[in-house]
Amino acid sequence: MKSLPSIFCLAALPIFAVLGFQSASPQQDLVVHEWGTFTTVAGSDGAALEWRPLLGKTSDLPGFVYGSGRSGADAGLRFGVLCKVCGHAGCGCGDHCQPDDKGNCNCKGCIKGTVRMETPVIYFYTKKKQRVSLRVDFPGGTITEWYPKARRIYHGIDWGTIELQPDYEGGFPTEPGRNHYYPARETDAVPVQICSSNKPTKEHEKFLFYRGVGTFPLPLEASLVRDRLRLENRSQQIVPAVLVFDHRQDQIRISVLKQRTPGKQILDLPGEISNTQTVQKILRKLLVEQGLYPKEARAMVQTWKDHWFTKGLRVFYLLPTQATEAILPLAITPKPKAIVRVLVGRIEILTQKRRQEIRKLATGLGDPDFGVREKATQALIRVGRFAAPVLEKILLDCKDLEVKARIRAILGR
Repeated sequence: MKSLPSIFCLAALPIFAVLGFQSASPQQDLVVHEWGTFTTVAGSDGAALEWRPLLGKTSDLPGFVYGSGRSGADAGLRFGVLCKVCGHAGCGCGDHCQPDDKGNCNCKGCIKGTVRMETPVIYFYTKKKQRVSLRVDFPGGTITEWYPKARRIYHGIDWGTIELQPDYEGGFPTEPGRNHYYPARETDAVPVQICSSNKPTKEHEKFLFYRGVGTFPLPLEASLVRDRLRLENRSQQIVPAVLVFDHRQDQIRISVLKQRTPGKQILDLPGEISNTQTVQKILRKLLVEQGLYPKEARAMVQTWKDHWFTKGLRVFYLLPTQATEAILPLAITPKPKAIVRVLVGRIEILTQKRRQEIRKLATGLGDPDFGVREKATQALIRVGRFAAPVLEKILLDCKDLEVKARIRAILGR
């Protein structure tokens, strides 16, 4: 079995060295919880494919959220303007895009990676007002979105000093319309306010929110081998739980696997018929078993229910704590009484049938009939970002200039 790159060797370090805690006595009144998702697209061999997870003209976050590509990060991310370097719409950088020394764009639509780190949120629980400082390193990736305003963005995010305000009774920022950012607020966590030079900002939130894109190893790989599922735990830790979700032909089938030890396994695809309500209940139970509070588990599932349970074959799994600490080293001062971090891996498996469907749609891009070309274009856009790896491959092999132009437009190039 191949060994993982050195990022997982961090798991062998003493926990306080990894987290960067000071030796001060812990705050006995403070508890910190976090949840989030690592999303990957599996190739035919199970290895995560490189893709551009932030492509697209529409936003799934409210406009007050901050994002990369902005000069000084002093304004919200979502502006729908054209980047002056790459021409992407909706990247949020506009005239402020800073190309690298080769002239390549650094806006969110151009960022490539194998992992989309989606919506980690950090909650605080305390009965008294107090200040803490918090930093999350992300050595394998780039922070792309966050809220409230951070003191510094690098290969990680530093919020500086945060004031925890259990008595705060004011509101939080909102925008008209439904958005899956808001369910994360439905917990008993203490509101937070960022302080800069001891002067609080005007921004309040129920959590610290951040997202990113990176290329780094994850513990579990999954692929199809002649209509059977191959799982490989490439870490040295036990993966606490795996849920296989197969939604095809208007029927949902699932299987739940506990305690996946290191090594490879070949399994039958799920046979147990289920429904989205049952799957949500199972996931909430697994999250609570890992240490989240019930309201936190519900908030996480509510946040992603419109994305997790659509048609397709995907694998959800709970990351070992050591893997989370290696990928996202966390530093909090003073040290809390307890920290619980529950990260969920989500593997999108592009089945052969799904690949064929995408390729079939792509053939319509070169049809002599303009209406057919437009219909195929819109259909591929509806497939979403997970069609990108297949389209990238078609683009490399394609000779038809019309097809190439349309694929580039779909990919945001």
